[in-house]
Amino acid sequence: MAEYEVDTRADEDDIAPFLRVPIEELRRQVYESYEGWLRGERTYTTDEIKKMRPEWT
Repeated sequence: MAEYEVDTRADEDDIAPFLRVPIEELRRQVYESYEGWLRGERTYTTDEIKKMRPEWT
């Protein structure tokens, strides 16, 4: 028989921040980003984001 640990607030600290966001919020962000892309708003490639990452910290 397997025993499972009860979820606690301490367990949540181990979860990546983007996984703590409700799925509805993630969907809204994706749709908003996609609609912006359709309007021609500036988006960044993965390589551009990797280059910018050190500036964020």
